[in-house]
Amino acid sequence: SVETGDEIKIGQGSEATLMLESETSVHLREGTDLKVEQIQANETNGFLSRLQIFAGSILADVKKHLEQSRSSFEVEANGVVCGVRGTAFEVTAQGDNALVATQEGAVEVANGTETHRVEAGNFSSFQRGRFLLRRRLERPEIGRFQKWRAFRGLVLRKRLQRLADIRAHRREPWKRRHFLLKRAILRHELNKRRRHQD
Repeated sequence: SVETGDEIKIGQGSEATLMLESETSVHLREGTDLKVEQIQANETNGFLSRLQIFAGSILADVKKHLEQSRSSFEVEANGVVCGVRGTAFEVTAQGDNALVATQEGAVEVANGTETHRVEAGNFSSFQRGRFLLRRRLERPEIGRFQKWRAFRGLVLRKRLQRLADIRAHRREPWKRRHFLLKRAILRHELNKRRRHQD
């Protein structure tokens, strides 16, 4: 589990996927250095999250209609902040540049003085927070995202199977630092699975 203030570094030949609330997931590619600026549940059964990328690239698949639960999801990279309300997109921090590729929905990219909207199927780049260019996504960029989305489905199925095994007493729950926290998280996961089955 990750908490506010944690930093995640992905080595060469490795990758990781963060599974957040509301079926939102973030894939960290090799060489990525990311800080969790904020991650917490809110009072309307949603979540608040803000990630900062120092280097590397993430692919995010954010559940649609976050406004219903007053959830927020933001990614900061090299002077720009990407805000979404239900989008599939990629953000890369490369030197002084921030690269944003939107697969679905739209991403609002702000630098404090101006805002750019990156629509589905488009790629935009920013240098030190200033807009450089916009173009259409290329086939390899679209294919990379589709490959990851298929992998994400596999991760989700494994997660649900683990919960089923825990419920059937075939596996031990995840080890947590405090047994009350462990019980609360497990109860929350099982309730989510029941809702998913209904």
